[in-house]
Amino acid sequence: MPNLWLELDLTGAKKFVLNSFISKCVNRSKQQLRSAVLVRLSKPDAVLQALTTKCHAMHSLTCQDLGLQSGPFVSRMAQATRLTNLVLGENTVVGTDALEQLLILCPRLKVLECHSVIGFNRPSHQSWTVDLPNLEELTVIRKKEMTPGADLSLVRHESES
Repeated sequence: MPNLWLELDLTGAKKFVLNSFISKCVNRSKQQLRSAVLVRLSKPDAVLQALTTKCHAMHSLTCQDLGLQSGPFVSRMAQATRLTNLVLGENTVVGTDALEQLLILCPRLKVLECHSVIGFNRPSHQSWTVDLPNLEELTVIRKKEMTPGADLSLVRHESES
């Protein structure tokens, strides 16, 4: 069982998950967690800080139902240097500026899904000056009640030789 304790999936959590449980998981993995699906955390900011500063092997992170604010969340992601897959659920609202900052702070991202973006009007009116050499898939779903317009899903296909 070499992968035991390397993946943390809280999808089935019915109650709030305490920080002490997350701390035990991080310690049990010897700070080698590779992926985490976070749901129903009692203190999401503290958990994200622990995961991004201690688990340097983290390559995949999904945040669902955490109610995070984009400012503190984006600053935490600066520590997640190996992150290649990031999914932000509906209760993690980010603006287009925060989205651009995520792309800058996590240059290894291959997949970015944001399910609650505000300030994103139409893809033709959105421009970023960020070099995205590794990004293969970008999904932006606007927060419907706050932003009119269309959602965006981009997938990079390798050209055939």
